[in-house]
Amino acid sequence: MVVDNAKEMEVEKIVEKILASGRKVALPDEALDIVKLSGIDVPGHVLVKTPGEAVKVSTEIGFPLVMKIASSDAIHKSEAGGVVSGIQGVQEVEESFNKIMENLRRKMPDAQISGILLQKQIPEATHLIVGGLHDEQF
Repeated sequence: MVVDNAKEMEVEKIVEKILASGRKVALPDEALDIVKLSGIDVPGHVLVKTPGEAVKVSTEIGFPLVMKIASSDAIHKSEAGGVVSGIQGVQEVEESFNKIMENLRRKMPDAQISGILLQKQIPEATHLIVGGLHDEQF
């Protein structure tokens, strides 16, 4: 297997940024970037901070979209009301952005919010959830 040093260095930068921030959890865009740099295809995605930015970016990514809260405090995004899928147009983008922010502020008022991830929704497929844990013994 050939290792791409440039991609490996990009992964290291992302991990260093996460650690420097004091977080123990990667934000969704960071996790997707690491996966992509590791050679695994991921749907197009962008982290946005405002409804207007979300509307603009949504037309670039294309529909349908999924929107997910980006907060290291909201690890279980669906339970926090932080996920909306099947978004078909720009009006739904703005409404969904506001709905997600409202949900999180109501359910987790002290949560630090980094933005909302816009991601191209892919057709039905197998989804893989991967977690990691640093064990001091290893």
